[in-house]
Amino acid sequence: MNCPRRWRSGGTLQLWSLVVVLAANLFTCNADYTLKTKKQILFNVSTILNPAFARLEGTGSNNSDYSGLIPEILKALKVKQPRIDYHIVKATDNEIGRRKQGVGWTGLMGDVLSSPHKVIGAGPIVNIDAYNDDFDPSEPWATAYMTLVVKSTNVTTLRHALDGGMTVVAVTNSAELDALRRTAATDADLRRLQERIDNTGRFVDSLEVGLEAVRTEANTGVLANSEEARYHISRRFCGLRPVNTTHRIGEFVFVFARNDSTIGVFNDALKAMAADGSLDRIRDRELEAPGSCNNGGAVRLENVLLAFLLVAFATFWSAQIMI
Repeated sequence: MNCPRRWRSGGTLQLWSLVVVLAANLFTCNADYTLKTKKQILFNVSTILNPAFARLEGTGSNNSDYSGLIPEILKALKVKQPRIDYHIVKATDNEIGRRKQGVGWTGLMGDVLSSPHKVIGAGPIVNIDAYNDDFDPSEPWATAYMTLVVKSTNVTTLRHALDGGMTVVAVTNSAELDALRRTAATDADLRRLQERIDNTGRFVDSLEVGLEAVRTEANTGVLANSEEARYHISRRFCGLRPVNTTHRIGEFVFVFARNDSTIGVFNDALKAMAADGSLDRIRDRELEAPGSCNNGGAVRLENVLLAFLLVAFATFWSAQIMI
């Protein structure tokens, strides 16, 4: 071995110096290798705008224009795994999408498959089984349950609601309605619920419209998923509450194109967040807002009358004291 002379004849100090030099070179080589082989991955995240999950407050050109549960999860994922970078965009037609006649998909699913850039889908996506030919789901970031949101405190179960002749409102093409149709045959109460919706129910375009019907109409309930219901009940629709939260719809997931090799990086970060409890903390913070519920901000007649009576009483009492 053609070593420099100082390494062939020396004491312990020279030997340890050699070890230090070799270790430093090895560390530098490994660091350079990591930087070259583990580059940052940019994910373009096609996102469904939904008050409970993602809200747009600006032009949408920057990630900071978006707020809500999904943007907060993405922000935490980037901290957990620095290789992850992302840019949020609004999904085409702001819908999850459906298979076209022939080839391809519409909406968010079409974004994931048709863009030349790496795109993943984010939104209230729970029935991934329907898309498995073309897509792969990430690790879940929440579990969705089917629930019936009601106003009456006397209604404690789905069976009780149905026995009482409750009118049921459902959101057109919602994940919970799709889940109901897939699972109704396995449960007698779910089968009755589907029949009630099909025979005498009413369909609306959004959960907010359905919740307003529950708040203003007698003996009415709306079919919802548990996570979205949490958001609205804690903010706008005070006094409403969910019942029957034991029927599972599925997991909320991000959607990747089939066999996308980068899904592992995303999944590792999601699993780490689930393990350390940060996913639960983000969901609780974003979906529930204690003290902010205001019944939609509407000025209700009974509240105005109550305030008037209180002022009149205070005025009268003050006058009596002066006398």
